[in-house]
Amino acid sequence: MLGSSALVLVPHVVLALLPDCDECIDGIFMLIFLGLGYAVYASVVWAAVPLVVDEKRAIGTAFGVITAL
Repeated sequence: MLGSSALVLVPHVVLALLPDCDECIDGIFMLIFLGLGYAVYASVVWAAVPLVVDEKRAIGTAFGVITAL
């Protein structure tokens, strides 16, 4: 989860510091990088639900809350 947080944080910082220009394509690479970070984060969160929530009582509710978020 820490790695995915870094994958999301770095593109946000770089996009905030990029100069405004019409011909820059650096922003496209940062958006791809950001998408990869969110994909890793989502896969980690979905895999961690059964480890955190009691399996017999509320695992369906936990997956429902994550899906809604």
